[in-house]
Amino acid sequence: MTDGSANAADGSPPPPPAGEAPGNGTIAARLTELADLLEIADANPFRVRAYRSAARTFKGLAEPAAALLAAGRPLTELQGVGKDLAANVATLLESGTFPSLEEARDAVPPGVRTMLRLPGLGPKKVGAIYRDLGVKTLEGLEAAIADGSLAGLPGFGKKTGEKVLANLALVREGIARSLLARSLPIAESLADAVRAAPGTTACEPVGSVRRRAESVGDVDLSAASTDPDAAVEAFCTHPLVAETLSRTHRTARVRLTVDPGRPTEAELVVNAPEAWGAGLILGTGSKTHVAALRDWLSPAGLTLTDAGLIRDGVLIDSATEAAVYAAAGVAFVPPELREGGNGVLRVADLEQGGGLPTLVELGDLRGDLHMHTTASDGAGTIREMAAAAKARGLKYIAITDHSQRVTMANGLNAERLRAHWRAIDAANVLTPGVRILKGIECDILEDATLDLPDDVLADADWVVAVLHYGLSQPRDQIMKRLTTALESPHVDCIGHPSGRLIGKRPGADINWEAFLDRAAATGTLLEINAAPERLDLSAEHAREAANRGIPIVINTDAHAPGAVGAATWGVYQARRAGLTAEQVANTRDWPGLKALLK
Repeated sequence: MTDGSANAADGSPPPPPAGEAPGNGTIAARLTELADLLEIADANPFRVRAYRSAARTFKGLAEPAAALLAAGRPLTELQGVGKDLAANVATLLESGTFPSLEEARDAVPPGVRTMLRLPGLGPKKVGAIYRDLGVKTLEGLEAAIADGSLAGLPGFGKKTGEKVLANLALVREGIARSLLARSLPIAESLADAVRAAPGTTACEPVGSVRRRAESVGDVDLSAASTDPDAAVEAFCTHPLVAETLSRTHRTARVRLTVDPGRPTEAELVVNAPEAWGAGLILGTGSKTHVAALRDWLSPAGLTLTDAGLIRDGVLIDSATEAAVYAAAGVAFVPPELREGGNGVLRVADLEQGGGLPTLVELGDLRGDLHMHTTASDGAGTIREMAAAAKARGLKYIAITDHSQRVTMANGLNAERLRAHWRAIDAANVLTPGVRILKGIECDILEDATLDLPDDVLADADWVVAVLHYGLSQPRDQIMKRLTTALESPHVDCIGHPSGRLIGKRPGADINWEAFLDRAAATGTLLEINAAPERLDLSAEHAREAANRGIPIVINTDAHAPGAVGAATWGVYQARRAGLTAEQVANTRDWPGLKALLK
């Protein structure tokens, strides 16, 4: 959610691997995109609503649409899916797009489409800017703000322009970079093609993808091969490659043919197998980390190069990363901890009790304490969400549908919430193997009160309090709101604390030192929200929280059964923060986690 406007819970999905049909999330994203473009073009509103309705249908569909067609079931059986729309989806499943979408994309300039990324500018307002002012680019939008013409449009004003200007830099960064969840599948698909080439012994995505950074520029790969030309050929002929920009016998750079919001270029470097570890370290980075490692190598007369680890012109064992770190006399550093120079420690220091943590892993998680159902804006029932969690090995979940303030998400008032909890009790009896907790995602209102009364919150098993609206309020008011939640005896956790959306929306203005200190003092847990566009807490703030002894909860904020898999991205964020399983509360069983609560 935003300040009064809706956002998808999980962003647009990554593309499927080459040769696979798009999933339901991709179908929903394409239909939503078409609806937005049609609304910008001032198309028939009934047609726009039809595509939006169908997008919701496919997003909530339990079985893949491709499987329905393969079983001979027509898509017209689905709610809101007519003959023409079903034909478009069938074409999308076959080719990755469909004519109506391509025509709409061609009809709306790229710069206008980019404006949809700006908070507060939905398709209706973007359409007015385009049609009434003739603005087609972000630069033109800046000029329209400067000369006052934007403020003159009906429904706009000076504050709209100020908000747009405040977010332009963030959006430009978002254009240049893509979310990890959208980049990693592309990187792995390219790597799979190189791995299959004759002579290739290894290939891995490197750079910010391997460090599991929140966002990624270009995709970089590092390979080991006795036949580098074959590896390069496999890379350049991948189905996602639109154009080869440069190529040598062991390197290549290509332009990718992918949707907006995905990485646009990729690069491959092929090393000899005996130098693979050195190449992997250099490719992974970061520059600061590599520089720190070289500082440890230098006293031993060792130089780290693409050709391997060299001493006096002779290749030293550098076939693995472990060999290179060992030669430097330092501990192996997991890629997630290489974002900066941190973590480069001598083995002798480790033996004296210091050293690197054993980072939390996805398999350590035993519960998920933030998810939604059809009772508010989710696409799965209570039992469907529980079954999805059970299939992933989880032992407990908290159903935390929205509270009443989030009217556009069908938020629950006290009466509906208590009825919902009774349904959870019934579902618990019918769903052995996973415990379903009675929870609520309770809004922290703009006036610094909670969205539901204490007597209701007191009956919950789990309360996650969040900022959804008023994120642009002054720091003092934001801190007053957060303090209300932290000091409530019924609030167990603060969810997605900043409210940011990566590359789209800045977070609230929080005094982080004071916030974390108060969370520690009140015994309130903090969430790493695993939704790829949130990853909130940031790694930096999660590390600072853990250093204060605040237990961290990795939650998916899943709005559909398939989104339970988003825990992966939250674990990567926790690993970048250096968190161990012990520092993550939901690696415990429910009684163990409950013992941590107020």
